[in-house]
Amino acid sequence: MATGSANPRGIEHCTHGEAVLRSTQNGTIDSILHRQTGRKWSIHMTLVESECQAGRFKENIYKDCYILGSEHDPATFDLFVQWLYTRRYQEKQGLVVSLAYRSSLGSPKSDSESMDLEGWFFGMMDWTVKAAILCWQLGASLGAKGFQNYAMERLFEALSRPLLQPLTANLILRTCDVEKVGAVHGTSPLQRLIQDVIVRNWGDDTIVQHGDQEQWSDTLEACHFFRMNFIEATRQSLERRREHQMSLADYLIR
Repeated sequence: MATGSANPRGIEHCTHGEAVLRSTQNGTIDSILHRQTGRKWSIHMTLVESECQAGRFKENIYKDCYILGSEHDPATFDLFVQWLYTRRYQEKQGLVVSLAYRSSLGSPKSDSESMDLEGWFFGMMDWTVKAAILCWQLGASLGAKGFQNYAMERLFEALSRPLLQPLTANLILRTCDVEKVGAVHGTSPLQRLIQDVIVRNWGDDTIVQHGDQEQWSDTLEACHFFRMNFIEATRQSLERRREHQMSLADYLIR
């Protein structure tokens, strides 16, 4: 070999780079407006349309822009824009107010800040976990399967690392209530991953917060699919349940 390198890298493949290039050559830059906050993003709509199902953005002919529904958090859409152009988004370390009490993402707090009155009252969760869940749900609303699968990958990796804050029953209730993708209640890939992680690790206080027994009882009553899996799986010991290694491929959208 000309350089003497023992392990040269193979040919670089970047099909997304070609898609970005086409959007700059053939497309126009349009504005997407967040209805509630007035935030605007200038984006190549041909690139957006290549990833999202048609008709997911409402065109406002009077303001010459596309409308993003107020049900979506601008900070989550920021992550979608990052992914749209780079195929990844910048993750942050720290805790944010629990998804059960606030659907916006917010900036992560340090350990000392998370002990303030708001954090104590509402509860906290890992930024990486909350961001991935919100991104998956945004992808479902936009019909952007590629973004959903990337968010699922980030969520799976976040749950594979030590958590700063254990998972709570409210997280199951929140995803069951919010996620609507035409799947049977409680059985979307997002819901299944969260439920499977909780069932697999039930009994480990570093992963699952067991303290609020009333909340867990309400969750089991409200989520039929989760209740069936929970009862069946927890007949086995924690060690036995953990013999099965989870696979990201089981939760991706085909």
